[in-house]
Amino acid sequence: MMVISMGDDQTAHRVIECRGIPHKPMMGLEPPRFAPRQFEPRFSLDFYNLQYFCQSHGFEMKQVRRWYRLRKIGAKGNPKLLTLKQLHAEIDRQIRIPLGLEPILRRAA
Repeated sequence: MMVISMGDDQTAHRVIECRGIPHKPMMGLEPPRFAPRQFEPRFSLDFYNLQYFCQSHGFEMKQVRRWYRLRKIGAKGNPKLLTLKQLHAEIDRQIRIPLGLEPILRRAA
């Protein structure tokens, strides 16, 4: 066993180095998948706010009991009934991702 004297800086450095403490990355250098999500100001998942957002981008969103419908304004036919999660996925696919905005749903990394 090695005895460390208080004046021997090289030996103390070697012992600290050998402890096996994993290196923690610096704060600004984490991989991008851990970056915080950033939405535009005043963004909300409230139904009426989403309805206004869709309408301002040319889509019509309606609620039918606990189901939802999303279609382009002026489109003919009866669109599929969607759950809330499916609605968020459709809004991401048709509006938010093509505009370069942060998607509502998290994607698998």
